[in-house]
Amino acid sequence: MTIQQHIHQIVDRHPDAIALTMGNQSWTYAELYQKSKCVSGLIQANGLSQTSIGLFTDNQMEMYAGLLGIWMSGNAYVPINHKFPQERLSKIVRERGLTHVIGMESSGPQMKELVPDLSPLFYENGVAINGNVHESALAYTLFTSGSTGVPKGIPIDHAHLKALMLDMWERYPLAPGNKVLQAFELSFDVSIACILLAWTQGAELVVADLNGITAIQAFKAIHDHQIDFVTLPPSALFYLRKLKMLKMEQPWVRKTLFTGEALPYSVVQEWKTCAVNSAVDNAYGPTEGTVWSLIDALDETIEQQTVNGLCPIGQPLKTIMMRVVDDSGREVVDGERGELWIGGPQIFGGYLGQPEKTAEVLFQDEQGTHWYKTGDIVFKNAWGKIMYVNRKDNQVQVNGFRVELGEVEFHLRACIGHDAAVVLAHQENEVTVLYAFVEGHVEEQEVLTALRIKVPGYMLPRKVFGVDAFPVNTSGKIDKQTIRKNYLT
Repeated sequence: MTIQQHIHQIVDRHPDAIALTMGNQSWTYAELYQKSKCVSGLIQANGLSQTSIGLFTDNQMEMYAGLLGIWMSGNAYVPINHKFPQERLSKIVRERGLTHVIGMESSGPQMKELVPDLSPLFYENGVAINGNVHESALAYTLFTSGSTGVPKGIPIDHAHLKALMLDMWERYPLAPGNKVLQAFELSFDVSIACILLAWTQGAELVVADLNGITAIQAFKAIHDHQIDFVTLPPSALFYLRKLKMLKMEQPWVRKTLFTGEALPYSVVQEWKTCAVNSAVDNAYGPTEGTVWSLIDALDETIEQQTVNGLCPIGQPLKTIMMRVVDDSGREVVDGERGELWIGGPQIFGGYLGQPEKTAEVLFQDEQGTHWYKTGDIVFKNAWGKIMYVNRKDNQVQVNGFRVELGEVEFHLRACIGHDAAVVLAHQENEVTVLYAFVEGHVEEQEVLTALRIKVPGYMLPRKVFGVDAFPVNTSGKIDKQTIRKNYLT
């Protein structure tokens, strides 16, 4: 049974249960499905079949019907985030070969401005048609940061999603009456996990207002709607702490998943003073492994297990295989550090149009198992759980988004007109912050203004420093550790 068929089954069983809530507006499962069928009919009437369609994500309820409608029409979606710069969206459109985008007619002018090469299909014009999609068909393509300046397209099939949900259904059983928080942009893969956790089990998906500070809007949604299943990035607590919002108890929260970033134990402690009845899990996974690959249910022994204040990322999901290997690819003994490789039916098939990059991170062993080299350095602790140490390469997590510092440096060099540019990530109050360094005099605001056109807000450095001359190490390379010591410590 496909994911879509699971949702259809829920519609048949619980047509009057609430499926989707945003602010003061709600749809039942019957209403959601009817609106989605309209989108499906609109797509089919335009002759689009087995292709990818843009989904203009401007935080309206209709875009959720659009997502499901795209699947019902036998197609896949690509989120077109209205907060992204036009240049980045244009690259996404070219890389995926998009021709059409689903959106609201009220968003038409903004859609035309941001993605002028796409033909808009406005939600209101649909005629209801109910289609289906094969399990091996493409479900969506998400684009993450790429070191060459070109976003990396990661296609995920319905079969990948089904493999993920086999574990999720067993681990997190939900039903009508449960409420699931959705506080992530649809261009971030955790969003689809939240959607499917709710819609394949008959729970209510409550979407936070993503147009303000997300952490604050998420907390407001938790409070106003008494949400019992919550997924948040750990950095969300920085904003809540700053505004003293954590003093407001949320006793209805029963389960909290922290995800997207390394989880400090101090965050768990602080959250538990607010969500006093909540069990807490730490969920880890690269987009290439379909949202989550390892999860740890934090118990009373967690404080003893922390390393550098961080919680374990746990153990593999039921469909995930795992290796921790040294530089030669040989498995290390428990307790020894190595790179985490993950394998199994959740692993993607390769980057869109980038075979060389795919070959660097993906391979098939003699047994036919697909393995993905995560680039994360980990070790297995005495409790048999995986502990995250750091990144093998130059990739970091900022507000739950994966960012390759090389991509920010690429665009920074283009803005300043020369190659002497460095971007460093720095931990401040348990939040990852980016800082840029440019050799020579720099007009900071001019650089940031130019960079803002090229990258999303979460990739924008907090400050740009002008450095008379970059220090170099014995190999003649820029000494980033000295720069960090001089400016960030």
